[in-house]
Amino acid sequence: MVKPEYRSSLRRGLGEWLLQRLTSLYIGGFALFVGVKLYLQPIQDYAAWVAWVTGTGVSIAFTLFWLSIIIHAWIGLRSVIMDYIKPFWLRFVILSALIFIFAALTLWTMDIFLLRG
Repeated sequence: MVKPEYRSSLRRGLGEWLLQRLTSLYIGGFALFVGVKLYLQPIQDYAAWVAWVTGTGVSIAFTLFWLSIIIHAWIGLRSVIMDYIKPFWLRFVILSALIFIFAALTLWTMDIFLLRG
């Protein structure tokens, strides 16, 4: 029998595991979609590439792809850091730096795919 104080962390771990698996499915599916699309209909020049990437559907799909990568990486790196970095202050510094880096990369990606498109 599981003690009551451990239930919430068990559920969180299952949720993180499931979210990481779902993001991996989206990342793989989107990579497969792009690979097949580019194989069957190669893009010939820069203008055609920009037109395809800045289309509403593809732009949103690329943004979801990027967010999936960020979520997937955050869950994995956070788990490794929580397991192997024992001093609280060092763990806090590393996780804070990762949050800042991931937020900056996400804002940059959103600017590229959503605001400029």
